[in-house]
Amino acid sequence: MDVRVGIGGAGGSSRSWPFPVGLGGVGGVVKETLGPLVIATVAAMLLSGCGGSDHVDNDIVPEPSPANPYESTAPPVSDSPRVKVPEADFTDGKSVAKSFWIAWGSYDAKADTDATYVDRYRPFVTKAFLEEHEAKGIPVPADTLSAFRESGRLRTTEIDKIYVPDEAHESDRQAVYRLEGFQTDQDDNQAATSPQAAAINVLVNNLGNDGDDWRVDAILYH
Repeated sequence: MDVRVGIGGAGGSSRSWPFPVGLGGVGGVVKETLGPLVIATVAAMLLSGCGGSDHVDNDIVPEPSPANPYESTAPPVSDSPRVKVPEADFTDGKSVAKSFWIAWGSYDAKADTDATYVDRYRPFVTKAFLEEHEAKGIPVPADTLSAFRESGRLRTTEIDKIYVPDEAHESDRQAVYRLEGFQTDQDDNQAATSPQAAAINVLVNNLGNDGDDWRVDAILYH
């Protein structure tokens, strides 16, 4: 950094002074003789960090983090969700798995926000599941989610059957279930698309709190 210091008063000449420069007591000796006031001014600039590389500009505002493509900050259009989740029997792992998938795989664009969507499946999952998946399981692709919400569409999930796959297991403490069914999209004028086949595998754990207490702990994609 170059600092121009005046010599000889307001009308005097100026000289470009390369930094860092040495000042007596600071790290060296100034190579030319300057007035005491000029030396004091240059010293103050050095001590304030004007020529240092460690200077931090406290006025710099960090750029905001990229927006979550799943995030919904708009208030719901309706306060009566059209997604109906059956009550679960928490002493029965299959019952919990069924209620979870209906809650997880359904979405009401008129009434759901990120918070209401997560709250719908929250009772059926473990804390670890919630921390890993919160708001990331919205069953609408991110690139079409805005249009889905603007149209006020409804996606519902229905279950045909649930069973333990041949390669999986079921015990008193843990079970793997495969759920098969279909999903249907319905727009705001009640016109429904053809149901699409859907399936999911879930790991359900018995937390053992006050007897049987089953919760979905993971979605198994393979």
